Amino acid sequence: MSRALLMRHGPNMDAVPALLTFTASEPPIGYYARTPTSGPERTLVERCAAQISACGSQAAPLALFFEPAMTQGYPDLVVTYDPAHYAQWRLPRLQLERADLRLIAFLQSQATVDLGAILATHCGERRPVLRRLLRLAEAGIIVEQNGAWRVVAPMDVLGVRHIQAIEAKMPAVPRLIEQALHHSFYATETVLLLPHARLSLALTQAVERHGLGIWVQTPTACQRVRDATPASLRVSVESLRLNEWIGRRLVADGRVVPLPALEVDAAAWCWPTTAMRSPSRFQQLCFGASGTVDSPAMGGDSGVVAPGCLNDERRS
Repeated sequence: MSRALLMRHGPNMDAVPALLTFTASEPPIGYYARTPTSGPERTLVERCAAQISACGSQAAPLALFFEPAMTQGYPDLVVTYDPAHYAQWRLPRLQLERADLRLIAFLQSQATVDLGAILATHCGERRPVLRRLLRLAEAGIIVEQNGAWRVVAPMDVLGVRHIQAIEAKMPAVPRLIEQALHHSFYATETVLLLPHARLSLALTQAVERHGLGIWVQTPTACQRVRDATPASLRVSVESLRLNEWIGRRLVADGRVVPLPALEVDAAAWCWPTTAMRSPSRFQQLCFGASGTVDSPAMGGDSGVVAPGCLNDERRS
């Protein structure tokens, strides 16, 4: 049985690493991170990461992100994920861009949405929005019915299962709480990584009030002083970005083989009846003269789809 067939019916656990590490920008998969600055804070994080890597996760594979370029800051992240999710990926998924993720998050929050509501919410022109809808439909993420769109399987949008944001500081400064709370809208847990547990009363009260965790680095190990209050995983642009980076790395490493794009009758979105449909004209108007969404390849005829950018800016 081929790897593609194995992955189609379930994850090949022998092919999925127990730990994925993202230490620097990887433009081929659309991932961008800040270059870490050497110093006490970096040493603190590296020691903690080494301990996490050694312990691993018996429940699910782990992905460690070192200072990824998130919307508000550059946290360190520990993410658990389900390999079975990525076994269902289709090729157009590799082309998703940040605007596509915003559209997924919006559709996920609604039962069904018509084109007018999508255009009003995203302040977009008709042609680019239709291109995004087509890309998401070909990826098997959304489906159109009677002029409205919905996410096909809301629970399957994310393969990510748990996101732990780590905010390291030496020493614990007043802005630490503010910085940590930036991650609360996508992380299921937020942890403060500190050199010691001697906190001011105000800082201790803020930690308890916001449900933050505290880890302290001792001479021998990173110890958990206070557990974070867990939150439900949300489908947001940030959680989707982490999800896509993991999937693209698995594909790039040859551990997951994407399925072909779904065939989508895009003409039906514009012309409500069969008699009115004119696919070639519709596709020329909405998707350009070629009638299809562009699918640029990297490396000549390698057939590898160029990744969509998941950042507002390509930062290194």
